[in-house]
Amino acid sequence: TVEARAKLDESDYELVLTDMNMPGDSGMELIEDVTANHPNTATVMITGQDDTSLANSALELGAYGYVVKPFQGNEVLINVFNALRRRTLEIDNRSHRQRLEQMVQERTAELWKAVQDLEWARDELEASRSETIEKLSIAAEFRDDETALHIHRMSRYCALLARCAGAD
Repeated sequence: TVEARAKLDESDYELVLTDMNMPGDSGMELIEDVTANHPNTATVMITGQDDTSLANSALELGAYGYVVKPFQGNEVLINVFNALRRRTLEIDNRSHRQRLEQMVQERTAELWKAVQDLEWARDELEASRSETIEKLSIAAEFRDDETALHIHRMSRYCALLARCAGAD
């Protein structure tokens, strides 16, 4: 398995066929390593051990197939074909998921920009409203002194009522 790991680190492989009994680590440990470190590589366990719990363990670790020796040629061919097909589907799925996540990030950024633009527009509208009221009151002051004094008195009354009501 040391040699197999070295080869996997040197090049990309679509498929690894492994036996349960390997020099060094077991084929199960190789499957676990390939699943963790080479997610685009499919694995198929080929072994002389016809054991359901062992087969389930291999599949849970990430094996795409389990073939018991002695086997028919078609049996290996079918497992290899299915493993490669599943590998292609999983790679496509990961790629699609990454594109969707990128789209979500872009749309979220656009949404935050729109929220900031709306907040800026609201602030500008409030400033414009205050400026309009101030300019109208200045214009009214120029009409005559009595109107200006009335506007100031009413303004103070409104402020007093607002404070009593708990508003600013």
